Parts: sequence; structure tokens; C-alpha cells
Amino acid sequence: MPVARVMVVGGHSAVADVIRIHLHTQRPEIHVEFSLSPASALDCITRGFSGVVVADVGMAPISGMALLREARRPRPNLPIVIMMGPFRYGLAIEALNAGAYAILSKPLKREECIAVLEAAFRANRLARTVDADRIRLHRCMRRVH
Repeated sequence: MPVARVMVVGGHSAVADVIRIHLHTQRPEIHVEFSLSPASALDCITRGFSGVVVADVGMAPISGMALLREARRPRPNLPIVIMMGPFRYGLAIEALNAGAYAILSKPLKREECIAVLEAAFRANRLARTVDADRIRLHRCMRRVH
């Protein structure tokens, strides 16, 4: 089974540490990595990152919203969780409409963080299964024709 990964983008590395600590109690096998650079994160995503992305809405020079929009183009099924603090209703709606999987507000609450990331991992596994099935179906259809 591949290693489950969370990529935390932007903000401060302490946020990645908090997520790592929250997850370690129930899912110690999950690898949490931190990327200060949104551009590096986008490069990793386009090269096939498989996991869950947690992006800080307030990062610069590329905002979490811009990262969300750019990452959804090549990877529409990749779960991207937008993190913000304090919670802003209008921005949360905008993020969800742009395809964010969920919103986490800072300070991160342990139970909420675990529940959102667990659900995002399930969605990611399901999307990968559907993609693999679609590829197999296309191969079968080519053989028939």
C-alpha cells in the first residue's frame, strides 16, 4: 500500500507540525510534508502528487485560492483543503465553489483536522479507483473495436 501523504503549502512550517501531531495519534503512517513555495507545490502536483493538499489561503505570492485553481486544471480530483484563520464565510464559499474539498480554520482543532483529512483520503482513494477503472474500460473498448 502506498504511503499516505499530506502536503501543507504556505503559512508556516509549524502548521505542518500541528497537522503531523494531530494525525500521529490515529494515523502514524501518514507522511506530512511542508512546502513554503506554492510554485514548488504546483510543480509537485502536476508531476503526480498523490495525497491531500492543505493550502493556506493567505500565502504569497501565489494565494491559496490561486493554487487551488491552478492545481485543479491538471488534477481535478486531487483533494485540496483550504486553511484560513480567522474563518471568512464569503471566502469559504468562494473556495468551495472553486473546488476545494473542505475548509479548515485556524487554530486547527484536532478532531476536525483528523475528520477532514480522513474523508479527503477516502475521496482520493475512490477517485484513483475510478480513474483506474476508466483506463481499464477504455482499453477493453479499444480491443472490441
